[in-house]
Amino acid sequence: MDAFADWVYKWRYFIVVFVLVLAIASGYVISTHLNMSYDISDTIPQDDPAVQAMNILKQDKGMADILTAITPSVSDPVDVKSYIEHTKSLSEVKDVNWIGDFYDVYQPTEVWSDDGKEMFWKDGYLQTQIMLSASVPYGDSEKMSQIIDKIEKAMPPGTAFTSNYVMSLEMRHRYQGENIKYVLFGILFVLIFLLITFPSMLIPFVIILNMLLGVLINIALLSVMRSQVYYLTVTIIAILQIAVTLDYSLFLYGVYREQRLKKGKDIEHSVITAIKNSFQSILVSMLTTFFGFFALTFGSLTMFRDMGWFLMSGVVISFLLTLTFLPAMLAILDKVILFLRHPAIEIDPPMGLGRWLAKRATVMVLVFVIVAGSAFYLYHTANMNFDVDTFMPDNLASIQAKRTADRVFGSSSNGILILPKDKATIDVFKEFESIPGVDKVQHYLTMLPDGTPQELVPDKLKKQFDGKKYTIAYVEFQGDILKNSAPVYAVMDKAEKYGGYLTGEKVLNVVLMDRALSDYKKISLIAMVLIFLTVLLGFRSFLIGVALVVLIESAIWLNVALLGSNVPFTTPIILGAVQLGATIDYAAYITSRYLHYLKETGDHEEAAANTLHYGFHSIFTSAGTMFLMNLPLTIMSDVPIAKQTTYALAQGAIVSMLMVALFAIPLLKLITKVKKGGVYHEA
Repeated sequence: MDAFADWVYKWRYFIVVFVLVLAIASGYVISTHLNMSYDISDTIPQDDPAVQAMNILKQDKGMADILTAITPSVSDPVDVKSYIEHTKSLSEVKDVNWIGDFYDVYQPTEVWSDDGKEMFWKDGYLQTQIMLSASVPYGDSEKMSQIIDKIEKAMPPGTAFTSNYVMSLEMRHRYQGENIKYVLFGILFVLIFLLITFPSMLIPFVIILNMLLGVLINIALLSVMRSQVYYLTVTIIAILQIAVTLDYSLFLYGVYREQRLKKGKDIEHSVITAIKNSFQSILVSMLTTFFGFFALTFGSLTMFRDMGWFLMSGVVISFLLTLTFLPAMLAILDKVILFLRHPAIEIDPPMGLGRWLAKRATVMVLVFVIVAGSAFYLYHTANMNFDVDTFMPDNLASIQAKRTADRVFGSSSNGILILPKDKATIDVFKEFESIPGVDKVQHYLTMLPDGTPQELVPDKLKKQFDGKKYTIAYVEFQGDILKNSAPVYAVMDKAEKYGGYLTGEKVLNVVLMDRALSDYKKISLIAMVLIFLTVLLGFRSFLIGVALVVLIESAIWLNVALLGSNVPFTTPIILGAVQLGATIDYAAYITSRYLHYLKETGDHEEAAANTLHYGFHSIFTSAGTMFLMNLPLTIMSDVPIAKQTTYALAQGAIVSMLMVALFAIPLLKLITKVKKGGVYHEA
């Protein structure tokens, strides 16, 4: 370590120039390669049968996407027939399914069957399905927006469009670049916070620069290694990498400040000593966070996997920069740092508070058990929200169109059944209809009288269902399939026997839900085990390991309980790994200070007094940074899933800080005792 510290000081100018050039190159890579998705269903792995089925459907039908068009104030379908014909003639449109395909619009509407009519035309609203041609540049958002604008002009005035892809396009146009704004505002808030709490005008800028460069390099790595990434993943990576790696800079700067400002050592000695003496603390802090994030990589949804891998790479990059770039900057800017010192506000609880907690350790532990037990119960009664439509802003035109369609035509639980054409018979469809939870199966064979020869089926009707190799049918499920997904998987299993598939937006939502529930249990357990093992090895005490993990887990339970009963499904999963990994440092830091003072004084009350008085400022600064980095998105965004996730992370930092400050010392007093020559951990 001595040789490494000497190398950093000797090559300080080279290190600074190299990192700055690397950061500039990273900015260019991000601007040219980062491709973000705004559709949460894109986070389902491509090898999932429901996703493969959607791709097969598009290929077999020769289409790119299906738009649902909602046209208001249609008193007679004849009035819009010319618009429909014009839309069908567009080169970008493969076909248009509308009520005129099933009824003669020139006949009196009174002779039409009510069931069929109300699927397409009800209360003055016309619902139309527009299939885009496979030749359209589906991956080019700008050209696709122009195509949808062209279709909108061809359709009747007032027509609104909805589909997952249209929602994604609107999100992209409205919120592209918003991530940078939220991160920059977060950095500004943190900078002001550090300027108030640090005794230097320059150090906060140096620390922020160190963290920001780490984020740039990491996001550039993400841009190169992933062809597409969910936008919320990028936002959380940027925010959390800055928030959780501040501790590394605090540890190193603390030693530098002690050597340079308090002991008056020369700059070379101060920088080299700062690297050597802070290395172990920074490494332990990095490892606890690293393993917390590592648990996310076991998720099946790409959103969590990407978040895990690139939060891991982010903390490693920040770890390396803190041991190289930051001390190099301290050495280069030493004279300016000394000149720009100023009084700082330090949050140091009175000595009496620590003594009070130690004296009442038994009572406080009982209070903790009550709080943790209540939080555990409320945590497991919280309802996770899997309705992806509620994750989107209310003021998007596509969302308003979707909700109009649900309100007028009903929010049905439909799936698209895809079967080889030679396997599709009326008897096979009746098999699907006999599955418990299935209401009906709609196909032209089920719509016509029994025994109707296929030769007599109008080509116009066949075209709506048949593709090159497959035919599709619409499966209507009973009730909400997000509450009872068993019928969905029963249909999938039977379809597989016939060489078919089941897909559709609602089905993909079910797949997303079930994968998320599986990820939730798996990620939380793995994070807990990995963090426990890290703490166990660090403190070499089984009881301390258990106490710290239970303490932070209780903070997570309490955090989710405080969020209310309708929590986005992403939130508990992210908190289970991120809040645990990011805030276990608070408990570990207080524990290390407590054991240090206990060994030094040999008295629990004195150790508690010194620990809280001198140690609280560090966890307050760390929690404050996490809170402030998440604050801008929480208060400025109108995207519910992003807003509620960052709100939970911000609230979680404060909850963890308070739980550690109140209960860590009482727990530690009960599981440790002083023995001559040091501290003995009861285990």
